[in-house]
Amino acid sequence: MGYDPKMLWQVEMTTNYRYFLCVIGDHSTPVEYGDHSFEPVPFTMCRLRDFVSAVGGEAALLETSLDPFPLPTVVECGEDVAGDEGDGGRRETVQAIGGDSVVELNEIAAARGCLGLFHGGEMMGVITKFLKVDV
Repeated sequence: MGYDPKMLWQVEMTTNYRYFLCVIGDHSTPVEYGDHSFEPVPFTMCRLRDFVSAVGGEAALLETSLDPFPLPTVVECGEDVAGDEGDGGRRETVQAIGGDSVVELNEIAAARGCLGLFHGGEMMGVITKFLKVDV
């Protein structure tokens, strides 16, 4: 994720506008139901300036290419999608920049976050309160 933040950062640096990022799934689709449900979805938000800091600063963000990027390909059922990962599939250790200790965007990690669980109807209230916090 760097394409949109790069463009927003370029505007933020040349205007008085301040941007915030909010990433959320639009709905849950549990495998056992095979359809939409009202199960919780991951939700995260931050100030754009905090995101820029987290990715290594302005120079690192500005290296993000704005060229079109390839979309994932569809794989056949049963096809091995693990790929050839030279590191054995291990991820590098990541640390949270601020807020809470959650560093992944998935249902299990999000449940441990400082926002906890809230009804979807409360989402705009949560966002509005965050926008008013000046840290």
